[in-house]
Amino acid sequence: MKLDLSPEEEAAAAATVVHVLWVVYAETNSTGGEGMRGIPLSVHASPEEAESAIGRRKAEAPSGEDPSGSYVVEKYCNLLALGTSGFADAEKLRLFLKSRGSLDLPPRIWNAPGLYTQQLSAPPLTAEESRRAQRIQVWILYYEDWFEFGADRDSFPVAVCLSEAEAAAEVARKGAVASGKDGYLAKGPYPLAGPDERSSEIGATVIREVLRRVDAREGGPVPITS
Repeated sequence: MKLDLSPEEEAAAAATVVHVLWVVYAETNSTGGEGMRGIPLSVHASPEEAESAIGRRKAEAPSGEDPSGSYVVEKYCNLLALGTSGFADAEKLRLFLKSRGSLDLPPRIWNAPGLYTQQLSAPPLTAEESRRAQRIQVWILYYEDWFEFGADRDSFPVAVCLSEAEAAAEVARKGAVASGKDGYLAKGPYPLAGPDERSSEIGATVIREVLRRVDAREGGPVPITS
């Protein structure tokens, strides 16, 4: 998501760490299984401020919150990453930079907050880093469980490999997924970043480490940690 920020505002947002209060709840999908969903509610300058906001929220739940949900504080998020990932627009970022206090977000349903940890934990890629990443082809190693069907199956990236042979070796080492079992699966090749992409599910920190290894002519795989 592109943001209408001045260079000075973008630099300030990239240097700002925030803590985000979510309400998280279980949702039944079309196959009858349950998945976790979340609504980011507010941004805070300290973990203590975010925790204290939970009591106020419980006293009078704002419109749009699920009463059966629980509150979660996602700590140490990057303010600019919140913007480029679509959680807050440029005006919200400006308001926070001016006040350095708590800031409410418009209620909007997302997946569970843990799925965004990587992309929110570090400043987004610069334009030059994004251009470099687009030119690099990688294979992504995924953990998969094939116990269930459709949306009930679990899948998430665990590593970035710099060659097909490296990816195949990792699948062989960790164990390939098979019907009725869990295991690992390699997908690719893909560009390390998409056109004009500054945030992704693997996160800017992982992309920067891949760029460093390519420059240093080092191998992978590069782990994706939650």
